[in-house]
Amino acid sequence: MLTQRRTMKKVTLKSALEVQTIAVFGNKDSTEIVAIQPNQYTISWGMYATLDEGQDIEELSLEQNISYQRICHFLKYYVNNSLWYDQFCCRTIETHFASTDNVFLVTPDVNITYLTNCLFAKFNAICKPSITVSRISVLDHDTGIAYDYEDDFGEVPDVLPYQKDFMGELSIYDKCWWERDDISSYDNYALDKEEQQEVRKQLSDAQDVLDEDFNAIEKEVKSQMGQAGMIETGEVVDLEQHRRKKNKWTPKLV
Repeated sequence: MLTQRRTMKKVTLKSALEVQTIAVFGNKDSTEIVAIQPNQYTISWGMYATLDEGQDIEELSLEQNISYQRICHFLKYYVNNSLWYDQFCCRTIETHFASTDNVFLVTPDVNITYLTNCLFAKFNAICKPSITVSRISVLDHDTGIAYDYEDDFGEVPDVLPYQKDFMGELSIYDKCWWERDDISSYDNYALDKEEQQEVRKQLSDAQDVLDEDFNAIEKEVKSQMGQAGMIETGEVVDLEQHRRKKNKWTPKLV
């Protein structure tokens, strides 16, 4: 006798944003730039909320709104117009773009497959605990080809490396950026253990800078939902003004 398997019922929120990246190609044996290529993508994603025991709808709605705004903010300000390169091009970027205002975006390889998988993992890392991004699609405007990835559990894709295989034993972060709950899209490695310890201390001291954007988003969402009568009214925060005033901080090796 066949039994019908019950599937989890969920309502999925879907959205999309266009971004541009500037791919920089080099090689690990030189700091010279091999090529630069502009790219334009439409990034679409779907996310759903899970109501945990003891959690009310109001709290869940707040988490969903915060998670959605975090993803949009990350795409608009930390992926859009970023300098995109692979792990072997770190010294090339430092040599030629150390003073640029562009944000750095580093992936295991510069292709749409790794970009999609890294963003899928990052979206889930920056979402609140009750929110899961279950699908992502990245459409390349140049080729018209889209790369899709789906996982109802929102786990880190198997194709992505651990930090020991990405930046190595001298990595300045314990986890890759796509697993960190902050706005960074950056990783690097030190030249020796002494430098590694020094840079990690700098990063620890500057953690509040990395948290500023998401803290401002949370305050703004609470304010907007408070004004709508959905939660208690909070302080009004102008996120765009916060973004303009914020000093750009990029960790660099000493």
